[in-house]
Formats: sequence, C-alpha cells, structure tokens
Amino acid sequence: DKHYSASIKQMKAFNMENSIQLNVQNHQRCQNLMGLNRDPVVLTGRVMDEKETISSLQESGNFVALTVLYITKMDLALHFEAYNIVEELLPYIEKRRGILNGHISQYGVMHMLGQAYLCLYRKTGKRQYKKRGMGVIKTLEGWKKQKCASTQHHCDDVLGFLQAEVLPQQRNIDLKVLQDAWDDCIKVQEDSDNLMRLGLANERAAGAFREKGSFDTAAQYAREAIDAYERLDADAKVKFLRRKYYEILRSTQETPLEEEEAREEEGAFIEELY
Repeated sequence: DKHYSASIKQMKAFNMENSIQLNVQNHQRCQNLMGLNRDPVVLTGRVMDEKETISSLQESGNFVALTVLYITKMDLALHFEAYNIVEELLPYIEKRRGILNGHISQYGVMHMLGQAYLCLYRKTGKRQYKKRGMGVIKTLEGWKKQKCASTQHHCDDVLGFLQAEVLPQQRNIDLKVLQDAWDDCIKVQEDSDNLMRLGLANERAAGAFREKGSFDTAAQYAREAIDAYERLDADAKVKFLRRKYYEILRSTQETPLEEEEAREEEGAFIEELY
C-alpha cells in the first residue's frame, strides 16, 4: 500500500498519466485484499471509483487501461469466488487481451483465463468451459516449444499451475501424483519469493484435496495459504479462506481461529450467503 502511494506520487510529478491509471488500479486491488473496502470485488475505495474510471477510460478511448481494469477486477473475482462476475468479464477480456501481446503480463492473463475457465467448469459442469481451459493450456504448450529464454520460466510456471488444476478432473487420479504436481508449483513460488502466487498455489491445492476428500492434506495446504496471505497483510483474503476452510481446519484441531471467533465468522459468512 505504501509502495503504491509513493510510486503514484512520483508519477504525478512527472505527468505519467498512463502509468498512473494502471498503478491506481493495482493500488485499489491491494487495498481490497487488505480489507479496506467493504466489497472486495468492486474497485471503488480510497484511491479510485470503478464506475467513474470505466466511464473516463471509455470516453478517452484508453482501451489498454480499460482492459487492465477488467483483468484486475476478474483477478479479485477469482480470489473471492464471485463466479457470476467472472462469467460477465470473460468475453470482454478474451476479445481485448491481444492488446497485451508481446508484453510479459500476457502470461499472467493466460493463467487467469485458464483458471477462470477450469473453475467455471467445475462449478457449472459446462463442457465449453473445460474446452476453453484446455485451449489455454494448449496455447501455452505451443509457446513453450518456441523456447524463448527470457520468458521460458514464466511459461513453465503458468503451465505447471494449470496442468495441476486439471488433474482433479481425472476419475482415478493417484493422490501422490496430485500432491507432487502442486508441490512442484509451490516450490517454484517459494524459490521466487512470490507470496501472492505462493498463497494461490497452496489455496488451489487445498481445494483440489478437499474435492477428493483428503481433508487432512487439504487443511495443511489451507494453513500454508493463510500464512502466505497473512505475511502480505491481505486480511480480507485471510478471512475468506478461514471461512471457506473452517470445517476442515477445525476438524484437524489446528485451526488458526479461536473456537468462539470461528463460530462468529461462520455465522457471518452464512448470513452473507443467504
């Protein structure tokens, strides 16, 4: 939060308008993850207003910044499992993502698209989402064959994530194979000291093992995810995961919440759902 505040202040001094637009969006995303916004999926808060920004970018024809805004919003929607918003944003992002071709951020966008399609497939059962998710993986495999040294590690990282995401869909998947795949992803994030992606890798692994009924392993990954997000001060994300995995964390008797606080959290979450 402090880093973005200082950076944007410097950009204003040098009239770097385009850079300001992009960094303000990331700054608001950061604050949403920290819990400084009531609705973590809406990019309205201390540093920007989502509706006003969208209107301004549309009027000015700044479709690069507008595309990045929708990508940023979808990232938050995936973090907090607002899949209705993910479905709304996917067509626009698919149409406009070519704007970022040749930029290193295209790997992050491809990861987000692949994750979105595969998550939607598990939620809805619609085969079109699985097909599109597998299409993202196929595209990345094609990029990998090009063997571009400067971007190879980004491609390998994203491919590892998405290939691990697909494994739980196999009916008779060996849980050891599943665990090895996610542990490889987690090791890459640990080596790069990327706490956000480290939290995400552990979170996705927790979901995969809960889906397979391996609750002890799922709880282990969930605790690691919570730890990574706590180190980032992403309080809203930490609360979301504590609620999501409350039952398996409690059953392993290693829940990061006190019992009374956990019941209050669970009750509040149920009220939000209904």
